[in-house]
Amino acid sequence: MSAAGEILTLRVAEITVPKDRFRALKVDQARAIGAAILADGQYDPIAVTRLPGHSDYQLVDGWHRLEGCRFAGLDTIEARLVSYEPKARIWREVLSGIARASEDVFDRAAAIDALARLAREEAGLPAAGDLRRSGELRALKVIQDEADGQIAIIANSLRWDLKLAEQLGVGARNIRNLAVIHERIPAKMKDQLRKLGQAEKLVPLLKFAALLPYDMERLLHWLKTADEPDLAEGLAWLAGPSPASPVEKQQNALFGKAAKWSPRERASFFAQWTSAYHPDGRAIAANKGRADA
Repeated sequence: MSAAGEILTLRVAEITVPKDRFRALKVDQARAIGAAILADGQYDPIAVTRLPGHSDYQLVDGWHRLEGCRFAGLDTIEARLVSYEPKARIWREVLSGIARASEDVFDRAAAIDALARLAREEAGLPAAGDLRRSGELRALKVIQDEADGQIAIIANSLRWDLKLAEQLGVGARNIRNLAVIHERIPAKMKDQLRKLGQAEKLVPLLKFAALLPYDMERLLHWLKTADEPDLAEGLAWLAGPSPASPVEKQQNALFGKAAKWSPRERASFFAQWTSAYHPDGRAIAANKGRADA
C-alpha cells in the first residue's frame, strides 16, 4: 500500500479534479506546460490523494501540469501522495495558490477566500460568513469590515503568521482589498478581464470593483475596442467628461455660429428657438395648431 510522501507514476486518466477548486484553469498556460514536459520531462511532481474507498486519485496541487499532460497526449504523470484529511488538502492547495497566483489578482483573492472558509470551518463557524456573496452589490465598507473579522479568524484558527502574510503580500490591508475585488466583480467580468490581460494589477482592479455595474460594462466595452487595452487608462477615460450626444453637438455648433451674428440676428434667432423648443413654446404652438384647425 502506498504511503504519504511516496512518488508514484500514475495514469493521467485515473486522476480526478475536484469541482470546487478556487483557481481558474488557464488553458494557454496548461498547453505551454504540457509542451515543456513533453520536450524536457517532468521536474516537479503533482500532489494527489486517495480518498478512503476510492480506486482513483484526487488532485490536490498541480492542475496546470495535469491538464498540460492531457493536452500533450501523455498517458502518465509523476505524483506525490499526500494526506487525504480535508483540512490538510485544502491548506496545501491554498498555500500553493497564494505562492503561485501573484500574477493573477483574482486567483489571489480566491485563495484568501478559501483560506477564510477553511478557518471558519476550523473554528466551527457557519460558512455563510465567508467572503463570498451573491445577489445585490454591497457597500465596500461592509465588505472591508467583514474582511477584518476574517483576518482575526484566520490568525486565531490557523495560527496564520501575520508577519509572514505581509511578506507573501496577503497582509491585512491586502486581504481587505482582495475581499472587495473577489465579491464585487462578477465571475463573467473576471473572465473577460483575464482574456484582456487585465488581471495582474491590484490597484486598477480595486477601482474597477468600486464602480457601479453600468460603468463596469461601459469600461469593459472600452477595453474590448481599444487597440492596446489598459485598465488604468480606461478608468481615466471613464472619469473624464461624457461624450456629447448628436443633439448636443448640433446645438453647440449652432450656438457657435450665433456668436458671429449681429445683435438683431441673435435676438430673432433666440425668439424663434424659444417658441420652438421651450416647453411653454411647444404647448403654445400645439394649442395654436388645434385652434387653426
